[in-house]
Amino acid sequence: MIKISTSRFLAAATRQLVMSMILGVLSMQCSSATPIVHAVENTGCTCPTNSLGSILSCAADTCTYTLQVTYWIGYQPGTNSTLLLVSECPSGYCYSNGTQPNFMLPVNATREQLDSLICGGQHRTGLVCGECVAGTAPAINSDTFACVLCSPDDASLNALYYILAVYVPLLLIFLCIIVFNIKLTTGPANAFIVYAQIVSSTFGLTADGQIPLSLISPHADRLVNSYKVPYNLFNLQVFGNLLPPLCIGTQLNTMDIISLKYLEAVFPLLVIIFIVVLLKLQRCTGRGGVTCCAVLHRWKCSLLPALAAFLLLSYNRFCFIAAQVIAPQPIWNLEHNRVSTSAFFEATFAVNDAVYVARYALPTFLILITFVLLIPLMLLDYPLKWAEKCIIRYKCLSRHFSSANIHILLDVFQGCFKDNRRFFAGMYFMLRLSMYITYASTDTWLVQYIVQQFLVTGYIVLLAIYHPYKNKILNYIDIFIFTNLAFLNILTIYIMSALQNTDPISAARSAFFVQYMLAIMPGVCLVGYMAYKLFLCISRHSNIAMQGKSTGQLELMTDAGLSTSNPPNDDEIEVLMDRATHGQTYMS
Repeated sequence: MIKISTSRFLAAATRQLVMSMILGVLSMQCSSATPIVHAVENTGCTCPTNSLGSILSCAADTCTYTLQVTYWIGYQPGTNSTLLLVSECPSGYCYSNGTQPNFMLPVNATREQLDSLICGGQHRTGLVCGECVAGTAPAINSDTFACVLCSPDDASLNALYYILAVYVPLLLIFLCIIVFNIKLTTGPANAFIVYAQIVSSTFGLTADGQIPLSLISPHADRLVNSYKVPYNLFNLQVFGNLLPPLCIGTQLNTMDIISLKYLEAVFPLLVIIFIVVLLKLQRCTGRGGVTCCAVLHRWKCSLLPALAAFLLLSYNRFCFIAAQVIAPQPIWNLEHNRVSTSAFFEATFAVNDAVYVARYALPTFLILITFVLLIPLMLLDYPLKWAEKCIIRYKCLSRHFSSANIHILLDVFQGCFKDNRRFFAGMYFMLRLSMYITYASTDTWLVQYIVQQFLVTGYIVLLAIYHPYKNKILNYIDIFIFTNLAFLNILTIYIMSALQNTDPISAARSAFFVQYMLAIMPGVCLVGYMAYKLFLCISRHSNIAMQGKSTGQLELMTDAGLSTSNPPNDDEIEVLMDRATHGQTYMS
């Protein structure tokens, strides 16, 4: 009996093993049929262990998952893995229903259905919707790198439109800076430029898409654009974002598009170099040559402020592009354990992928070392002890640079600060850099904004303690602007928390409109200040003209023998002017 029962047991076990192997092979071949929720007849559903909190919730009675709209869920593409993965979505990459902070996943959804539901509406596919579907490519002038229909003919024409909308305005702006000798590094502009650059990049009201504007108001995106468009001028982004999304290459991926934006950041320097070359090659011969030389020599005096403007505006642009390239995209399983890390805007690239490192990460780190770190270190190293040692030690540097020339350049940034506080010019650059390091290194948006809050608060404390400016009122202006930035950031954290905890939308909506008023306040104050200065300038010129007219009338009366103590009326003045014009002599 024991022998028979053992034989039956072995036979049953063998059949079970064979069936399991067959089912396993079939499931591997037909992996698209792997459901996200397994329905069990008459007993509801079985929900996997889930440690993601409100990000992903499972209802066993209805066999459904509910996912926050700013998150992605799916499987590893190109594999037969049935492990569910979850990650935060970059802005504009994933599904948004426009009315609710969460949406329901279909019962027994396959991987193709999930991909189509979450990524398909944005013409995307793949891991964290990181790829554009066939026939589309990322737009170069879209903040969200929207995937648009693209053909080789369209790409060539769109590239021309993009050059006209971006590079031509940049050329005109820097020519205006050179011709009119505009200085952007004066005291009143310091804090406002930092504010405009940060608010239009890492401190945005949308938390880079983690706050869906459609939940706030149908017109919220227009409100955001109303301040981002003018503020983006200080990020060297002019009219490109006002155009429809433009594809300039059918084979370009998102990382290629981001890397191409380095050209926008370096373009002003190329303009300055071109003018310097013209000055070196000038030939003041002939009438036209003399006129050209006179114009170029006037421009020569403006090259230093123009170079300072390039460093000020391009520095932030370089930082932001570098942060976008190296920002990580952590991908978790349902237990909230990290499974892998990819590039944030192109999740098809793992951070250790050889192609990603060689083509994108390595050039970015070289830019960070040679440009992004060098400028604040030199400004912090007052009075240039470290820089002077390098110049003296390396003869190749002393041939092209001198300590006096570097002091002249740095004084453009440091001149408005007290002599023992000149290093604060470097602190403004370090504040920018620390913001983007936080942007590129934190795993979640909430953590990023909390860290940024500490950075801004710390900088406010430094300003309040040291009062670095020579002009006392500039200290209070900077404290006001950075305090405004801190409150704006607090409201962003509140709105993100409110939406994640499914708090009433009305509270988040009220906070958003307060936040919007804070965002535009410095810009409105700047416009008012410029209008006031313009009014004073017009009034001054008008008074000078009136004084000149009065002086001319007195001289005419004196020549005519009239008494200035008893001036004539307007009709008599008109007769005098008419006679003077026609060369007649007035006889009293």
